[in-house]
Amino acid sequence: MTKKVHGRHGARWAALQGLYAWQLSGVSISKIETDLHEGTFQEIEFSFDKPYLHELLSQISAQKSELDELITPHLDRPLNEVHAIEHAILWIAMYELKVRLEIPYKVIINEAILLAKQFGAQDSHKFINGVLDKAASQIRANEVV
Repeated sequence: MTKKVHGRHGARWAALQGLYAWQLSGVSISKIETDLHEGTFQEIEFSFDKPYLHELLSQISAQKSELDELITPHLDRPLNEVHAIEHAILWIAMYELKVRLEIPYKVIINEAILLAKQFGAQDSHKFINGVLDKAASQIRANEVV
């Protein structure tokens, strides 16, 4: 069955798969991006924002240490104990909170929760929500009221 993913939501969906694979395989992010465009990971109808997928994969892989520094203070456990799926979701959301200021923080958190509900463990969406709520109030202090 083909999954339809569109726009930026689809780009985040594909970026999550790519970042997860990157963490586990050690394969280059450019190879993973090629595989995503070719539909290697799953049967996906690719009508999503491909330039945005490229931005997410290339920028997150380049800024991973900085993003981890933003994530770590808001965790209830050591970063190395965060599941790879949750880690990838946090990277995507933290990147968007930090760089994509035109996207409202509530949209970013909601998208992350949707990804966690679809791909994460049973209560991972609660963990993601808690971490991002705290991070957003610092990173987007002027926007969060």
